[in-house]
Amino acid sequence: MAYMVDRTAPYSGVASLMALQGRMGDTELVHMSKPEIRGLQSLGKITVNPDTGLPEAFNLKSIIPIVTTAAGAYFGGPAGAAAGATIGNVAVGERDVGTLAMNAAMAYGVGTLAGAAASSNAASAGIDSAGNVTQSAGMGFDLSLIHI
Repeated sequence: MAYMVDRTAPYSGVASLMALQGRMGDTELVHMSKPEIRGLQSLGKITVNPDTGLPEAFNLKSIIPIVTTAAGAYFGGPAGAAAGATIGNVAVGERDVGTLAMNAAMAYGVGTLAGAAASSNAASAGIDSAGNVTQSAGMGFDLSLIHI
């Protein structure tokens, strides 16, 4: 059943019938502009449904764990990254407890390393009297020409 459909709209019945033709779990029809579709294409592969001729985005499901892990890390540090990884993997259908635990542990570890590297880089960068960053921030490029 389609989500957020106004059943009183004149073409809601036709839209619901079209939505039933979705593949790989796709159940929704959405009005989008061409730039919005191109934005989705930048995130992953957009295919065309052979029955309806409409764009479909079931391939974008693979980015959900990445997005939830990054959001978790941003808001909750390493523990948030682990929680985000678990939530994202469950959202895309992963149910194996061992796999979920391994993904959460890896996200926690990467979150810990990233936090330590960021702290180290911030401590090693210097600023001269003109407000210029005077040392490399440890990211493989020299920031000495950047004015703050």
